[in-house]
Amino acid sequence: EEYPGSIDTIRLLRIAVDVATAISDLHTFDGEAQATVAHGDLAGDQIIFVDGVYKLTDFEWAFFLRWNEKLNKVCPVSDNHLIDTSAPEETIHHHRTEKADVFSMGHIFYSILTGEDVYELNINHYLVAQGVRPFIPRHFYEREDDVHKVLLGAIERCWVGDPTERASAKVIAEDLRKDLERIEEERQSLDDVRWTIE
Repeated sequence: EEYPGSIDTIRLLRIAVDVATAISDLHTFDGEAQATVAHGDLAGDQIIFVDGVYKLTDFEWAFFLRWNEKLNKVCPVSDNHLIDTSAPEETIHHHRTEKADVFSMGHIFYSILTGEDVYELNINHYLVAQGVRPFIPRHFYEREDDVHKVLLGAIERCWVGDPTERASAKVIAEDLRKDLERIEEERQSLDDVRWTIE
């Protein structure tokens, strides 16, 4: 409800960490290294704020994943449930894995960064399959704020077209958490220096 430009950017990164952690927790809820369940229909309105933490809801399209031990990879689920911002593999092959959730997580990060809802941009899923991504205004790239740089990097990693090259939610969550800790430490150090100077 608030435009991200009006709040401390570190809060935006905390929200992104909560979102990525929730999705990672869903994918690996049984503690295994590989994903065992996927949400299947991620969007920003399926993230709620409960007791100080952003959490994942609405599991109507969730599905379990099987692991092909011979090929050492997840078996995709065939599905024709397409929305305008479906992951490329969903449009091209009608295959769905947890990596489609990661692609959608990029849409949520886009909304966190820009304050715009990706789903209201009316980007056709066939264009997404051809590599078209939502436009990110130049000023987000030009800002000196480390949080913007981290969020832009996370969005790019989520929006990789090839699902086998796309990072897992767990990897992105861990990287965002490390970036958050680093930026908080740097900002605290700057505050300590300012306090000493004053």
